[in-house]
This record gives sequence, C-alpha cells and structure tokens, in this order.
Amino acid sequence: SQGSEEITKGTISSFFLKVPGDPQWDKDPAIKQYLEWKEKFFPQASEGDFMLLLGYHSAQSLVKALSLPGALVSREEFVKVLRQTKLKMDLLLPGIEYDFSQEGIFGLRRVSLGRYDGQSWKTEGDLRDVMLPQPVRP
Repeated sequence: SQGSEEITKGTISSFFLKVPGDPQWDKDPAIKQYLEWKEKFFPQASEGDFMLLLGYHSAQSLVKALSLPGALVSREEFVKVLRQTKLKMDLLLPGIEYDFSQEGIFGLRRVSLGRYDGQSWKTEGDLRDVMLPQPVRP
C-alpha cells in the first residue's frame, strides 16, 4: 500500500499566494511576517496550513481595501472605489493583483500552476489567465 505522499505526488493545482516552505520565498518579507504572526498566534499550526494563510491574507486584503480613500462612506462607494483600484498585496505571487473592474466578485485574473512533490507544493511556469464565468442575466 502506498502512502498518501506517494499517491498525491505530481498533483497539480492553481496558486495565487506565495507558499511558505517553497525555497524561492524563504527570504521574502511577506512570508517572514506571516510566519512570525503564525508562530505568535497559532504555533501549533502547520507551516503549510493553506486555510490559515488564506485567512491571514484575506484579513490583510480587507483592511487594505477598507483603507482606500472613500471606501468607508457607504457600501456603494466602497464597491465603486474597489472597481477603480487594482489591489496589490505582498503575499500574492509576483504579477498577480486583485482587479474588481469587471462584474462579479472574483478579483483574481491570473494564477500560477504548482505541483506537489511529495513533500510540499512548488509553483512553476508562467502565470495563466483565469477564465471567469459570465454573470447570468434574467
């Protein structure tokens, strides 16, 4: 019987965040800051806990979006400001930013592919455009 690492080795997935444990990000300031935060508040969590990383990143993104000029006036103004802004976050992979200028709520337009090597995920290759579903109109 094969172990789960062997069975999942070679699996491909899409990525938009830098991955802790990927050697190319070992000296990255955003990864260092995240790992310091994780050790302070969640020392028992695995370095590779994607849901923790995503929660941290999402909270930072929300704070940054709410700090945009005019964002706190009203919900409508917040949406208007966000639709006119490309939000760059330190944990996003280089070349990726949030862009809410189109209809819909998914602000990512590009991702990277990554492969599981049996130990950790490694991003590889060029960024790829995300195909967004078109809004359904009645």
